[in-house]
Amino acid sequence: LPVLEMKSMIYAKFAGINAFPIALESQDIDGMVSTIKNISINFSAIHLEDIKAPNCFILEKKLSEILDIPVLHIDQHGTAIAILAWLINASKVVQKELTSMSILVNGAWAAWIAIANLLIVMWVKNISLFDSKGHISNKRNDITDEKKAILNKIGERTQDLDIETALRNADVFIWLSVGFIPVSYTHLDVYKRQKKVLKVEWN
Repeated sequence: LPVLEMKSMIYAKFAGINAFPIALESQDIDGMVSTIKNISINFSAIHLEDIKAPNCFILEKKLSEILDIPVLHIDQHGTAIAILAWLINASKVVQKELTSMSILVNGAWAAWIAIANLLIVMWVKNISLFDSKGHISNKRNDITDEKKAILNKIGERTQDLDIETALRNADVFIWLSVGFIPVSYTHLDVYKRQKKVLKVEWN
C-alpha cells in the first residue's frame, strides 16, 4: 500500500492527476473485474499493480473491453515505457539505430509481453526471447498464447538457440528474470567490454 500511495503522489506531482490506492483482497479475476467495473464510474483511468501473470493479462483485457476509460497495468506498460526510453537514449550514445539493434530478452514475467509489443511497434524485429525453459520458438509445445502472438509478430522462430550464442549476437540484453540466467557475470562483463551488450537489469 505505501508504494501505491507514493505513486499516487507522483501522479499528482508530475501529471496533475488526483489518485488514491484501493486494495482488493482477492485473486478471483471475475470478482476483480466486477468490483472494478462497479466503481469505475468514479475514475478517469484505472492503474493495476502487483497482479501476477497470466492473471494480469486476462484482467487487463477484460477491463479494457468493458470500460470506456484507460486501463494501465504498471508492471507491464510502466516497465516497458521506462525500458524503451532507456533504449532510445542508449541507441543515441552508441550511434546505432534502434530498428537495427539485436535485442535479447530473458524472463517472461508480466513486463515481458509489453516490452516485446512496444519494441515491435518501434519496428524492432530482431528480438530473441528466453524464459525459464530456454529459447522461445515455435518448436516448443509449451508456450502460452501470449508468447505465440509475439512470435507471429516478429516472425517464426524454428531454430533452437542457447543464451550464450544469443548474447554474442546481441546489442542489448534485457534481463527481467530473477532466477534463470545460465551465464555468469564474467560472460556479461566480457561481452560488455567488447561493446556487444548493453545490459538492462529489471527485477
